[in-house]
Amino acid sequence: MKSITLLFILLTLVTHSWARGPSSPKELESFFDGFLSAQLLSRCIPGATIAVVRGGEVLLCKGYGVANLRTGQPVRGHRTLFRIASVSKPIVFTAVMQLVEKGELGLHNDVNHYLKEFRIPHSFGKAVTLAHLLTHTPGFEDTYFRKWSQNMKQLPSLAHYLAINRPICVRSPGETFGYSNYGASLAGHLIELQSKQTYEEYLKENIFNPLGMANTTARQPLPQRLKKYMAASYRYGRRVNFELILDRPAGAISSTAADMARFMMAHLGWGPANRPPILSDDGFAAMHQRQFGHHPLLAGHTFGFAYEEINGERIVSHTGAMVAFRSLMLLLPDMEVGLFVAYNDAAGSDGHQELKSVFLDRYFPEQKKEKKRKVFLRSAGANQGLEGWYRSTRFSFSSAAKISGLFGAARPLRISGSDLRFLGARWRPLATDVYEETTATSHPRRLAFRREPNTTPKYVFVGRKAYERLSWYESPPIQWAILLGCHFLFFSYLMVTFIGLFKKNSSKRSPYLPIRYRWSKITLFTLSLINILAGLFFFLLLLRGIKDPTRIFYGLPWWVIIPSGMTIVSTLLTPLAIIIVAWAWHKGEDSTLSKVYDSLVALAALVFICWLQYWNLLGFKY
Repeated sequence: MKSITLLFILLTLVTHSWARGPSSPKELESFFDGFLSAQLLSRCIPGATIAVVRGGEVLLCKGYGVANLRTGQPVRGHRTLFRIASVSKPIVFTAVMQLVEKGELGLHNDVNHYLKEFRIPHSFGKAVTLAHLLTHTPGFEDTYFRKWSQNMKQLPSLAHYLAINRPICVRSPGETFGYSNYGASLAGHLIELQSKQTYEEYLKENIFNPLGMANTTARQPLPQRLKKYMAASYRYGRRVNFELILDRPAGAISSTAADMARFMMAHLGWGPANRPPILSDDGFAAMHQRQFGHHPLLAGHTFGFAYEEINGERIVSHTGAMVAFRSLMLLLPDMEVGLFVAYNDAAGSDGHQELKSVFLDRYFPEQKKEKKRKVFLRSAGANQGLEGWYRSTRFSFSSAAKISGLFGAARPLRISGSDLRFLGARWRPLATDVYEETTATSHPRRLAFRREPNTTPKYVFVGRKAYERLSWYESPPIQWAILLGCHFLFFSYLMVTFIGLFKKNSSKRSPYLPIRYRWSKITLFTLSLINILAGLFFFLLLLRGIKDPTRIFYGLPWWVIIPSGMTIVSTLLTPLAIIIVAWAWHKGEDSTLSKVYDSLVALAALVFICWLQYWNLLGFKY
């Protein structure tokens, strides 16, 4: 009798758990037929591929739209390959965890213990470990140049690429989250060093072949047999050639929805019955459990996935983005459910997030009715010191890409009553230094600060992302004011000089005459002209980047050497101009007003050099 009762309870629990989530393949297909067809049409996306699994069953594997706009070839879930971009990382990190289980890699060992051709310095007196790489917390700056290529004949070895493109450490390892493609590629390189194979060969032998992922590869370019099945890629309707990813473990894998279904089922404990699992239960658990987070109420990161709780469910996921492809893999380990989707156009940027939200709300709705929110009572002045400018920790500090700080990388945080305004959203207080998004969304984000009592915060965290507070002089308004103020003086000096040269009354010679009359004038005139031309060239480069931001991943145009060379000339002329202006004051030449004006222009040239240095635009920092 007791055994029958226990069996009944067990069956009740299983039935209850499986009552949530997708269960009918026909119903699921009908839902996505409507949703994805409408989404592709409204966003002008050529095609998409999707897979949904539950337990050991594939509930849906289907393609939508076309793989190629020219030929009209349809997307087929079992055949059409898509670039999965950064969804490659969980696959590579699964391979890393295999070597950890074999004892060939240690999660908490210094990565320098394994490296041979280059070293990762202990910039903050703390070693970078494999665990830091798997949680995106090594403290590396982000790098943007030399990421991708379309030259099939020039693909450097992974070791060579990592050695010459090593980023600097800008914060202590383990301090904050800072998404790092370099860190993921470094983890892939550790696979090569320990297995004595290329990472592509290791993945094929230890991940793809055991799981039957016959149409998945990490090779670039694609093997000949798979090329004809590759979906064409587009960027807002414009065809894009096959992208070679130089830091390839970070996002080079191409796969089908059917193969990704096999990978998801393996992670959910349903690998092929005739083969041993690719990872132990403990290994999978480590990849599904929260390993790092900035605050208990915020999303965090596992060894390979973003971690969050939505509608009462534990969710691990990863998104991917390339010049043209967008992708998402989402796992609900407790419910043994997985979802994969990929689009072959950059117009799918937010499409996967929209699909994720709709899928979770439909099949895993919030179980409890929302209770009336209690008003959080805070002490007076709780918002004091929070206002300011904050910049994403995914940022380049040592290259010219730092200029992105003037174009969206830094965002203002403002106080509005008891609420905050940040990242285009309004945030209401939830707990001490914790806020929740108030916009109309079923899955509101949360925001938290890290600070000592009654002090200014160093960071603000939104989900798993981190934003560091800027000093007042680093804020975009101040930096723009410096740039525009300097160029106003340069431009006005050119105009005054030209006006002086064309004065009709030659008997009253202007101080703005050729070199034989005023050395300081010609020097300042040349310096102003060079600085304005350099600024113009940089502006044209920025316009090119704004029109297509991904261009810098392929490399900068040859003519970038022109403004970069001008900055060197300006650096050499500026001290000369200052010396000549000082000599004019000493000799008492010209009027006082003229000398003050010359001094202001010389000072502006010096400030402009400092401005260029701050933004890494001085010289050739590419």
